[in-house]
Amino acid sequence: MNHYQMDPLPEIPKYILLPTHLPLFQAINDRILDNHDKNGYEIIPIETSIKTFLNTHTFETDLKIGHYSATDTHNKIRYVTQIPYTTTECAREYIRICEFLSGNKLKPTYSKHKDRIHASPIHYYSGYYEGNLAYIDLRAAYWQILRPTTLDMEYDPINQEISAQGNIVYWHADQFAKCKPIRQLIHSLFGYRMMRVWKHDEQRIRHKFPPSELYRPYNVWYIYDIMNALVTDIINHKFTLLQWLTDAAIVPENEVEGLLDFLATKWTLNARIIATGPGISNQTNMYKVGTKQTAHFNPQVNGRPYNPLRKSNVEGLRQERWNLIH
Repeated sequence: MNHYQMDPLPEIPKYILLPTHLPLFQAINDRILDNHDKNGYEIIPIETSIKTFLNTHTFETDLKIGHYSATDTHNKIRYVTQIPYTTTECAREYIRICEFLSGNKLKPTYSKHKDRIHASPIHYYSGYYEGNLAYIDLRAAYWQILRPTTLDMEYDPINQEISAQGNIVYWHADQFAKCKPIRQLIHSLFGYRMMRVWKHDEQRIRHKFPPSELYRPYNVWYIYDIMNALVTDIINHKFTLLQWLTDAAIVPENEVEGLLDFLATKWTLNARIIATGPGISNQTNMYKVGTKQTAHFNPQVNGRPYNPLRKSNVEGLRQERWNLIH
């Protein structure tokens, strides 16, 4: 069935070990293994990246491409960089479990050109600052924002409010938070609209846009709007916010405790101190805080302030989040 011989592997791919002592991950484990048995795909581990693998082998049919797998649906073969299953499979199966327990199914409500994501991660830089600094990070930031909501919520990005709560809740949200590689993929699945296909006759990747029930662009937009409102609120409350980098803040060290309390009491967000000490904040995503610094840090650089915050429904989003949690 396979049209070429693979060389012996010098090392095995990354082995995915689920925390199966937790009921959620035992359920995910069992369902994936059941699906493997039903689908009948031959699983072939590969020791290199999917991209390198595709470019160094010849195929007779097109393959569906994932971040950690390439699937030949004609010959029923899956080439994987993670075993015994991929983290993407785990994340997808988690969604299926949530659907099953709710008695509801996600529907592919988005067409090829409709409702594309326009929001993006938040970056902010207030201008050059030198002194004793603190770098704090929101713990599992995107998941903290998503978990009080539902998979099928309807979010209105114009008014920046949840217009319908939805019915498919995140099952065992606390347990799901404990497996970072899988948890992080939920955000990608919600925002990744296209399907990638390796065209064997062209030796290149093409993109297709089939209907996808997992594409939830407004769930992703909700995350970014909450983050934008949070940064706006931090500034409105007169904190000296030197930088905001997606889900982390740099502030003067003497303000860090106040900011941690603000995040917890006003936004119900859990954050931690990553580093403190003498440092410089001198350009967007260029800084030194104690022993933590960006790889490209250059103390001679003095960049311009970068403040691209959108107009935000701060009070509405903050109150809505409070209501969801309490």
